[in-house]
Formats: sequence, C-alpha cells, structure tokens
Amino acid sequence: MLVIFIGIPFFCFYQAVPTWLDLPAVLTGNYAEVTGHLTNSTTVEMSGKSWGYPYYAYIDGEFYNSLVPLDSFENQIITVNYLSHTKVIVDML
Repeated sequence: MLVIFIGIPFFCFYQAVPTWLDLPAVLTGNYAEVTGHLTNSTTVEMSGKSWGYPYYAYIDGEFYNSLVPLDSFENQIITVNYLSHTKVIVDML
C-alpha cells in the first residue's frame, strides 16, 4: 500500500518536473545552446505502442535526446539548441 501512495506519485513527479521546467523555454524560444563533438549517435527501434525519443546522441560526453537522426553528423563538431532540463534537441544550427 505504501508503494501505491508514495511510490507512484513520486515517480510521476520525477517524470513531470523536468518537462514543466522546460515549458518557459518552449514558450519564449529561449533554448540552451551547446557546441561540441558528436561522439556517438544511436537509433532505438520503437514499436507502435512505445513512447519517447527514437534517437540519442552524445555531444562531448553529455547525453541528449532527439526526434531527428544525427547519424550523418557523427564525429563532427555541431551546434544544437536544446531544452536544458529534459536534454531534448530542438534545433541544429
């Protein structure tokens, strides 16, 4: 019973807070920017019932999520705009 009343709300809070913290950046278009070496890019096969981000990237050792493939930019210096709390790449410059 303790898991239901404490565990589930804690998990939901843990998942929702970064999204809410990124909301002002989405509304204003004031994204964080990083320039670095794209060391690794991964594609995850997703089924129709899956949710999340199908592409993942490591830029200078930091992990980022992406909705677009970044394979063609691997081992290059790139600049991206991203949401600072969820680490979702929004735009490539």
